[in-house]
Amino acid sequence: MRSEALEAYYREDRRRSECAEALFAERDWVFRVDPALDRWSADLFGSGVDGHAFDDTSRPAWAAALGLPADTLRWGVWDELVERAVAAQMIVLPCPGRIAGAFSTRDHLTEQTTGSGYAFYPAFSDEFFVKAGAAISYAEQNACPATGPAAASAWIRTLVGTFDSPRPGCAQAGREWWEANFPDDSPYRRQ
Repeated sequence: MRSEALEAYYREDRRRSECAEALFAERDWVFRVDPALDRWSADLFGSGVDGHAFDDTSRPAWAAALGLPADTLRWGVWDELVERAVAAQMIVLPCPGRIAGAFSTRDHLTEQTTGSGYAFYPAFSDEFFVKAGAAISYAEQNACPATGPAAASAWIRTLVGTFDSPRPGCAQAGREWWEANFPDDSPYRRQ
């Protein structure tokens, strides 16, 4: 890879980062839970998850209640619940957009994943996102005493709470940027 291409990539990365900082500073990034969340959860799940905690051992029951295959992974169940809560406006966003998984935390010794973090992707930008200030710890989630629809509501409140101290983020230049600007030096180029 030529140094010219690499320098251009880092310039583009800096530009994106500066744009993200500017967009982030333009508004307050406040995320809220609608007061009707508990009623919505009860309507969504009915009695299909009664007695089930929102944890790994009950994941197949939650997946089934959401119309997902029983072997859906934790991320899939969580993401489906988030999408539905946003669509129903139970999670009140600062502007149109979507919330999706964005990062994970790891144990510093074992490198096992210990939590999942989210980001908000505003509809007005393909590059900018708002990263939650914290991840949802798997241990905390598995220890939550709530069951049934109340457990889903508790998890949504936990998720929204991770956005109490949000940070700006930006997508790095990917395949499209490389192929449009330096196709011969693209790390995605087939050898």
